Amino acid sequence: MINWKEFQAEYELRDYRAALAVVAGRIDGVAVDGPPRVLRCRFCESGVEDREAVAGEKCGGCTADDALRWFCRNHPEPDGFNDANGCLCCRRGLMPLNKADSDLVAKVVSVCLEVEMLDSKGTLFEELKAAFRTGDEERAAEIYESGDLSGWAGAGQLVGLAKDSRKVVDVLEELESALKAGEFSLLVKIWDRHRKHLVVRTSGERYRDLVEEWRPKNAGASQVLDAWRRQPIDEDLLVKLWGEWRDRVADHPEILPVRQQVQRRVDQQVYWSRFVDVEQVASQETDEQRVSLWNDELFEDWGPARAVVSDVAAARQRLGVVESIRSVLEVEFDEPGPATDRLQQVVQLGGQLPGDYVYRDVGAVESAARQLELLDQLGRVVQEGHSDLAVVAAWRSLEGSGCGNLVEGASEEAVQRALAREELIGLLLSVPVDDLDVQECDRRLLEIWDPVLEGCPDLEVLQGRCELAGQRRQLLETLDAAGRDSDVSLVTTVAENQLLDHWPFTAVQEAAISTARMEVGCLDELELVVDRGDVERFAEIFDAGRLRRHMGRDSLEARRDQIVELVAAAVVPNHRNGLDRPFMGGVKSSEGGAVRVNWAWPDPRVSDTCRLRVCRQPEATSKTLSTEPYVFEAIVHRSVLELGDGAQPLPVQADWKGCQVIVQCLVDIGFATLDGEPLVLGILGE
Repeated sequence: MINWKEFQAEYELRDYRAALAVVAGRIDGVAVDGPPRVLRCRFCESGVEDREAVAGEKCGGCTADDALRWFCRNHPEPDGFNDANGCLCCRRGLMPLNKADSDLVAKVVSVCLEVEMLDSKGTLFEELKAAFRTGDEERAAEIYESGDLSGWAGAGQLVGLAKDSRKVVDVLEELESALKAGEFSLLVKIWDRHRKHLVVRTSGERYRDLVEEWRPKNAGASQVLDAWRRQPIDEDLLVKLWGEWRDRVADHPEILPVRQQVQRRVDQQVYWSRFVDVEQVASQETDEQRVSLWNDELFEDWGPARAVVSDVAAARQRLGVVESIRSVLEVEFDEPGPATDRLQQVVQLGGQLPGDYVYRDVGAVESAARQLELLDQLGRVVQEGHSDLAVVAAWRSLEGSGCGNLVEGASEEAVQRALAREELIGLLLSVPVDDLDVQECDRRLLEIWDPVLEGCPDLEVLQGRCELAGQRRQLLETLDAAGRDSDVSLVTTVAENQLLDHWPFTAVQEAAISTARMEVGCLDELELVVDRGDVERFAEIFDAGRLRRHMGRDSLEARRDQIVELVAAAVVPNHRNGLDRPFMGGVKSSEGGAVRVNWAWPDPRVSDTCRLRVCRQPEATSKTLSTEPYVFEAIVHRSVLELGDGAQPLPVQADWKGCQVIVQCLVDIGFATLDGEPLVLGILGE
């Protein structure tokens, strides 16, 4: 069986050999008995019995001319053929197809014809196809003109194309000539005239792409040239068209002669438009924009630009000043001097700019001016020297402006001094001196006062008060120290100082002053008594402790010898110092053998210390009592005895029997200690 669908597919693809291969060797019918071919009319289909009849003759039945044809009974072709051996299917050896649809059989016959033509004219046909594929119109024209492919239906389409190849050759020559001449407008016109012949051919592809490339370029170039040549020139239109087409028509042959002129004119218009669009404000930004948009070379022949040449020059000058300001501000300085010079330079440069000129560093320039003003103000305040608080206020303003580090020399010293005083000044000025009593006022003032405030101009109204308060404090400190040192003369001298009149002394101070005054009175009387040599009065007022306390007193030191003589006369004798007063005791022995001694102590004004000795009895011939030599000695203080029963233990030794127990008071007057008269308390062993 034949796969007619596959045949149809190959037939549609015009792959005739493949279509023939589908039916070759396959059957769709029955082989007929008898002759395989019959002669009959192709119109009325009546058979011909006359054996002499031939194909192409008139039909005897319908009388139609050229009616007789041979028809194959195995491959029933609708139109038949002139030669009895003309069945193409039989010549190809195909199996009977008399059961197949007549249309299919007709297609098989045409396939056989095509294959036969391919077998006989295939090489020339392939050459024609190759000519069209490669765009060789000359070869295609030669094949057509040879007529070798005429009448072959399979080559009909290509032969039809080849029919116009000679004309196409001429058109291609025209296109090439226009291309070489750079006449792209003519190139497009030639293409458009012959488009129907060129668009389907490989030979036209090259020019088709060129035409598509140059068609819009031609249009753009034409618009640009029209705008350029129009008088007067519409500047806005020219700028618009050039901006739209420049990149595509810059190399267009018609544009090249005027391209530089057009570009310059457009640049002038564009740059000028941008220049005049800049807002007219006195500012650095405006100057930068205008200067950046200004082009000396471009505007030298541009009429409108001549009127603003001087303005641009002024803008450049202003920008130069601004740049100088920025350069100065960017310099770093470690020393105050150069930094101050920099501020002055910045202010000087800023003064070269218009007052209403707005620039980025205007704040820095104003700040520099303010800083210089504050520095000058601080210098004036320091020079005037009227107020440390004013110095601090000026410095704080300067510091707040960011240039406190620029202060130097005398101003820096004054600032440091004023800062050290500032808080104390405020505290002192806040003291309500008129509302406080003198003691509280002094306390408050001195509690705040510091030596750093010496010479402070803000405290002139308090300077005297503070000085008096300081003097009083010093006097009181001296008073307290003199009291502790028992310097009664100094105590009385200080207490009588005019600055302490009506001063509310403390109870301790009052006691010290009272004691000192009494002590001084006694010393004064003592000196008078010494000067008179009055032994009795000296004995009455004598006080060894007072002499010891004031032994460094110049007036006493000057009377030293007289005092010692008076002590020896008025105090040393026991009947004057009280050592010989009656008393109970003497030397006592207990049953256990312990020995204790007791005696009457001298007046406390005379002495609080006695010497106790155990001495061998003197020779019977001796008329004076001697305390030498002794075998035992003890210095006894009054307090030792007063703590007990008033008796002094005596560590008696076995060999002390018969020894005398002797006591003496010791009169210590500071610059001398005098021994009192010996007093025998008893004899040991009796």
